[in-house]
Amino acid sequence: MLAFNLRHALLLTSLVFTANTHAASFDCAGASSPVEKAICADPYTSSLDERLGGLWRKKLVQVADPQALKADQRSWLKQRNRCAANGSCLRREYLMRLKALEYVTKPFSWDATWQMIPWGVSSTAEVTTKRLDATHIAFDISASNGGNSGDMDGVATLDGDVAHFDGGNCTLKFSAFNGLLDVDSDGGNGACSGGMGVYYGGRYVTSEQPIAIE
Repeated sequence: MLAFNLRHALLLTSLVFTANTHAASFDCAGASSPVEKAICADPYTSSLDERLGGLWRKKLVQVADPQALKADQRSWLKQRNRCAANGSCLRREYLMRLKALEYVTKPFSWDATWQMIPWGVSSTAEVTTKRLDATHIAFDISASNGGNSGDMDGVATLDGDVAHFDGGNCTLKFSAFNGLLDVDSDGGNGACSGGMGVYYGGRYVTSEQPIAIE
């Protein structure tokens, strides 16, 4: 009986060790970087990695431009790696990436309402775009961060999948990416009619309601 119990205990130990040394995209037994170690050390972050791995494989065969999604994934990995061992930073990056992949296969249209995937708990931004003709889109953008807010509107010049707006001290670039919209903003606080800490730049998904990260 003692021998049986000992063998049984060793088997359970082996199974537990095996289960805890694998995340979705890499073998935790070989984790070497601070990011990999942080992911493997936290069950919740590890579960996010597992979810992301499955969703990534599913969406890659469904998107309109798989090569663009691959390049975007490489860029995201570099951004994620900047978190190093910061657990809250890693979790935020994973949750934002999961939300982007959730919407990436939706058909893109310049006639839509977009919500920014929030980078903070108190930040929101909404963009409404409307195609005017072959080379112009109208936009109306509003954003807030805590008690500060800002909004602006205008007409951007469309060239392929990218639209540019030049407002002097404030420039905006709207880039279509599969089913998503990337907005790049160039201008300091107040330059784009935003209050302190209010920025329009980020990744947006089609939705009438603000996006929650969970």
